[in-house]
Amino acid sequence: MMEIHEMHSRFDLLLKIRARSLEEIRDIVVNKIRRLPQITEAELMTVLKTIKEEQSVSLKRDISDATAAAT
Repeated sequence: MMEIHEMHSRFDLLLKIRARSLEEIRDIVVNKIRRLPQITEAELMTVLKTIKEEQSVSLKRDISDATAAAT
């Protein structure tokens, strides 16, 4: 499991999973995620091609700097 995001949409969570094969993803979804009692529905989407992906996001300035400037 690469990432977990809390969402404000039809679903509460977005999970980013990387696996060696579709069979491995199926195993994770069917045998682990869907067996959790809190999970009532799951939808699987497969990425065909990644155009750009970055692991980190750099911010121009710290949020505390912006708050201090506003006061």
